[in-house]
Amino acid sequence: MEPNGNPESSATPSRRKWLRRGLIGVAVSIVAIAVIVGFLPTILSGSIGRSLITGAVQPMVQGEVSISDLSLSWSGPQVIRGFAVKGKDGASIRVDVTANNGLIGLAR
Repeated sequence: MEPNGNPESSATPSRRKWLRRGLIGVAVSIVAIAVIVGFLPTILSGSIGRSLITGAVQPMVQGEVSISDLSLSWSGPQVIRGFAVKGKDGASIRVDVTANNGLIGLAR
């Protein structure tokens, strides 16, 4: 208790300290999420994205699916190079696919 008899005044600086820490934590979290979202096309253009796409297509075909190169962008074209499907009978097809819209345009 403070000399003036007010028990709240001693707890106030501690509460402010925790409030400040909480706000800083929220701000850091928002910035981290923004950075991750900003770099998401770059992250997905690597082996992670190729694995996601081939994993989604594989159950739909009887054979083997592969992608040579994947390039994603928020505002530029989406490019899949060397999208190949090889059937169990040995027949295969290989195509390159380009969508001129960015991910933002495709999401609309």
